[in-house]
Amino acid sequence: MIFAFDTDDRSLMVFSSEAEAIAYCEGVDVEEGGWSLFGK
Repeated sequence: MIFAFDTDDRSLMVFSSEAEAIAYCEGVDVEEGGWSLFGK
């Protein structure tokens, strides 16, 4: 399970797989701090 916190609108998304999170969160946004990703 992967959690993704959107730092712009402060929402939390939950993904069942790493591939699903990668498909949803653009790499540029992750690099610029737009998303904080963590997993369990």
